[in-house]
Amino acid sequence: MAKNKPKLADWNHIFNWSMTYRSDSDVPVPYGRTLPLEAPLMPNTLSETISEYVPYWKYKRRDVLVTVLMSNCKVSKRMNYLKELQEHIDVTVYGQCSEDNKNSCPGHIREDCNVVNEYLFYLVLENSQCRQYLTEKGFYNAYSKGAIPIIMGPPVEDCEKLLPPNSFLHVDDYPSPESLAKYIMTISKNDDYILAYHQWRNDFKIVNEHGYFGSKSFHFCRLCEALNYNNLTRNSYSLLDLELFLDIKLLCGDK
Repeated sequence: MAKNKPKLADWNHIFNWSMTYRSDSDVPVPYGRTLPLEAPLMPNTLSETISEYVPYWKYKRRDVLVTVLMSNCKVSKRMNYLKELQEHIDVTVYGQCSEDNKNSCPGHIREDCNVVNEYLFYLVLENSQCRQYLTEKGFYNAYSKGAIPIIMGPPVEDCEKLLPPNSFLHVDDYPSPESLAKYIMTISKNDDYILAYHQWRNDFKIVNEHGYFGSKSFHFCRLCEALNYNNLTRNSYSLLDLELFLDIKLLCGDK
């Protein structure tokens, strides 16, 4: 950050549009989206058949159920939650936060970490707990790899709005890491319970839009569309607009 950090007052009526991951932006550019399929994959889906559409299903491990890929170890709240969860269930940590860097996944984040494909659950521990802040941790590391995301990030209502129905676990729905661990171990004993969290794949798909690991980035396309299809009304963000749009107390919880 610059030593002379600009004040919001310096930006009064400077910006015409906002372009962020949030859906209330003028040009929304999320990390990923949930889209309905044109037609169901199967008219009468059963758990045995939906497994055919779960990525890497036949490679899923049953000895260690949960994994997480982390390189930022300085976010205290999520690190404390991870440590407490590990007291009740095995969690394999990959990336720079792994113990003694033994599971470093060389090349990440420029390259994919394929070993994550083997797990039934993926811990989506976002760097910030802000409204609608859902990154590639969920869209790519969980959904695209056939894992059930366990989310610590935006509130449950945001996840329900942005993610496929009945497709995730949220830490706020469990009174403690211990109760979450018990639930994970219970449902992992029965494939029908696990596959119930994948039934959404019959009617929806996840589209990664962040540009990581070879996925397409749609950000500049969205901006071009906005430039071509806007109504030519010239707006600008006032100081009050900026204060509301960027208010950290309204948007984010503590780390």
